[in-house]
Amino acid sequence: MPPPLTPEAMLAVAIEEARIGLAEGGIPIGAAIFRCDGTLLGSGHNRRVQHNDASAHGETDAFRNAGRQRSYRDLIMVTTLAPCWYCTGLIRQFGFKTVIIGESQTFEGGIHWLRENGFEVHDLASRECIGLLERYIRAHTEIWNEDIGKDENPVATETGQVTHPAFISYCRHDLDFAKKLANDLNTSGFPIWLDHARLLAGQAWDRAVEVALERCPKVLVVLSPAAVTSDNVMNEVTFALDEGKTVIPVLYQDCRIPLRLRRLQYADFRSNYVDGISQLLAAMRI
Repeated sequence: MPPPLTPEAMLAVAIEEARIGLAEGGIPIGAAIFRCDGTLLGSGHNRRVQHNDASAHGETDAFRNAGRQRSYRDLIMVTTLAPCWYCTGLIRQFGFKTVIIGESQTFEGGIHWLRENGFEVHDLASRECIGLLERYIRAHTEIWNEDIGKDENPVATETGQVTHPAFISYCRHDLDFAKKLANDLNTSGFPIWLDHARLLAGQAWDRAVEVALERCPKVLVVLSPAAVTSDNVMNEVTFALDEGKTVIPVLYQDCRIPLRLRRLQYADFRSNYVDGISQLLAAMRI
């Protein structure tokens, strides 16, 4: 009996589906559903363009092609891109045990929510998946915006680079909060540059951060006792202010706010996250 397929081998099936979709003129997102022993039950790809069907995402196409199942509790959903909230709902409704995603750099969708609610999520950070979709987005930004239901998203510059409306400056101690913040802003239509999600293996992080700061018109500064003593965070703040960026302080925990930021109104997350995100979304729309 052959050994079970590795996550990478399962992802290869979804990538092939994504390539088929691209060849058909569609968005290159593929998916596949497996049993735990590696048996393939069904695969599919995004057919929004091909079928003129807004519900035809990669995961839903694979779900349909897998046919009726008595239970999904021990099945594995594999997708080249982090599932959107629509497909996250499908995974939640039918209780898939495990989700394997090719990448979440381009779009984070609902993966943090899935993890917080006990689902096993494996992000393989596939360069192939990242490159495949980012090239498509540069060439077909309007179709991508339409597919994820957003009016605002990264836009391609004349050089083909993707820009983002806001950069999050934070210290490592506050990473979990920064990730949640980035995810909530992304799903509200404000794509975010967060180094944890955007940096690839082998990249020079200092140069990547500098380029991102140059391109993002807004900088969100997560403030906490650890952040205000971080040289990296304060250097990013100084750069943003010197370059005339819109700097929005995000008060995460009680701390001594640096002098250079005291004249700026902050979004207050200290006692109520919902109130804080509402304040921040209002500022992002200005």
